[in-house]
Amino acid sequence: SYWAPRLTRGSRVFQMIFEAKKGMKPWSGFPEIELRKVEGGARLHGGFRLVHSRAVGRGGLCSGSYRRTSKFPLAVVGEAPLKVTVEKPAMGLAQNAFVDLEVKVDRSQGYEGAVIVRSLWVPDHVTSAPPLTIEAGEESASYRLTASDRAKAGSFPFTLTGHEAEGLSVSTGLGFHFVSSAPVEVTVVEPYLEITLGRSAVERGKDGVIQGTIKHVRPVPAGTTATLTNLPTGVKLLGDVKVTPEMKEISFSVRATSAALLGQAGEIACQVTIPEGGQAIVQRTGVAVLRIDEERK
Repeated sequence: SYWAPRLTRGSRVFQMIFEAKKGMKPWSGFPEIELRKVEGGARLHGGFRLVHSRAVGRGGLCSGSYRRTSKFPLAVVGEAPLKVTVEKPAMGLAQNAFVDLEVKVDRSQGYEGAVIVRSLWVPDHVTSAPPLTIEAGEESASYRLTASDRAKAGSFPFTLTGHEAEGLSVSTGLGFHFVSSAPVEVTVVEPYLEITLGRSAVERGKDGVIQGTIKHVRPVPAGTTATLTNLPTGVKLLGDVKVTPEMKEISFSVRATSAALLGQAGEIACQVTIPEGGQAIVQRTGVAVLRIDEERK
């Protein structure tokens, strides 16, 4: 069986998920993907395309020719010695934030080596982590998904593909088993809040304040905290700030030590940690500019 998404205007690349039921007899063939309209007036163009490139012959000369086909090879084979499982996140993936997914690996048939997992597809403006290696003797790890502020709200099926860390040929896949996790639904949601930070100044050797305003999009749960990252050398944050649903302004206390460099420091970022469903959403919002002055005598 297979799962195919419903495409919308602007869709460029999509994934199809194939599943072989346990006990299914071995099979092989060359299916073809066909796009069909579900609403009148839609103009469709696309499908699977496989391009065979020219072979390089002796002396650097090319032989053969380009060949393009819309068919792809598909086979049902015996059970692989590894299985990858992704746990469904307990909360949504907020725009301009990231979420860590729990990944588990089951090994069988005597295989005990390392497993590499990677994402082969995510929607536009959602970024997946680089390939992750789950070492021999380990059974789980965390895999991060990040959504920009341009990510489209809505749900999408997410899968990870796993394979052995070592095999016979990486280019052809010989000696490897490639398996996909069952899809889990990840939902991109609007951010909880938006913070706008202003310009501030502090004298070297003294304390100062970086202030900002808060626009609440959704009520934040209890335990939400905000902090500053990318502070310049010699400037310390004196403590994180608890954020509540009724707050409209926020203030961060900082201290400029004697090691602080004089001048203007930008790109000081605000990071908000929001507990939800037993996990934590980490959202980035707001950028501050801090000017460090010489201490007045």
